Amino acid sequence: MNKKMLLLVLLCSVSFFALQAQYNFVVQNGSASVYNTLQEAYDNTSAGDTIYLPGGSFNFPSVDKPLVWIGVGYHPDSTAATYFTRINNPVNFSGNCDNTYLTGMHFMSNVTFGTSGQDVTDVTIFRCRISGSLTLKYNNTVEVLLNDKVSECIIDGSIDAGMGSNVIIEKTILKGTLGHFRNSYMNHNIFTYGARNSGSGYSFLLSYCENCQVKNSVINYYSYVNWRADVYGSINNNFLNNIFAGNITFPDGTNTGSYNITGVDLSTVFENIDGNFQDFSYLHNFHLKAGSPAAAAGMNGADIGIYGHTVPFKDGGLPVTPHIRSVEVNDETTNGLLPVSVSVGAQEN
Repeated sequence: MNKKMLLLVLLCSVSFFALQAQYNFVVQNGSASVYNTLQEAYDNTSAGDTIYLPGGSFNFPSVDKPLVWIGVGYHPDSTAATYFTRINNPVNFSGNCDNTYLTGMHFMSNVTFGTSGQDVTDVTIFRCRISGSLTLKYNNTVEVLLNDKVSECIIDGSIDAGMGSNVIIEKTILKGTLGHFRNSYMNHNIFTYGARNSGSGYSFLLSYCENCQVKNSVINYYSYVNWRADVYGSINNNFLNNIFAGNITFPDGTNTGSYNITGVDLSTVFENIDGNFQDFSYLHNFHLKAGSPAAAAGMNGADIGIYGHTVPFKDGGLPVTPHIRSVEVNDETTNGLLPVSVSVGAQEN
């Protein structure tokens, strides 16, 4: 990132909290332009442009073109100097949004890709939190090659691929069901839900999924008599080197599994779980505690869970852009100017 772009990104993050003025949104398309509203910034983009969002609370526009969206982060502690980038409304990306890239934002509601008859492909969602459900494909009647990737995210709801294939879910903390995936790959995740909803309802890890591989993950799903909480309506999926809270057995129909560890008390796995394991908390510590059964139990001797990947989950969830560590604003002006001191740290990955 060049110096001019870095300065504009800093203005984005500092403007509201430091200067108590209007927000600034930067659009980068070779040169950089600054706008006062997100809608105005979006209206002035072309396909492939990048929008930098500051910390603050916003509504997304209706999105009908492929863009790169970069917020300042979702984690409250990591964004103390700027506030996190919060998206308040449900967001829909139309079928014209192939190659969309999202990072550094907390979506407070559902995120949906595609419209009737037009799917979105090649989507990347990196270091975001979604406090709703994620729908990667508009309907589930036809199998489509999606080529999507969800990495280092926190998903508080379910993910439905709509019979989409070649989707990667990695290093992600998910409460909810993976539905209608085809030929997809789930690696080094934590699945926190415990199978049963209130009353007589049930929830499942995989629902109507086919030919998927789940490996190196911690799975809180367990079974009741005559119910299989790991799979429902799913065939030909393979579970490798996972830890299950329940006493899961394979084969389960045409679903297979090898080198899984079952019946595990998850309190023996992680450093700290603050309260209810099923509901995400920033006070949870998903690093493995000493003697954890997940240590070196993954494929090729890797640790199971979000930190066992060769490029592990990054604490704090910051996007790969310079990070504002602190902002100091002088109470008095000097020569008519308001002195502002900003401390910035580079991000290696």
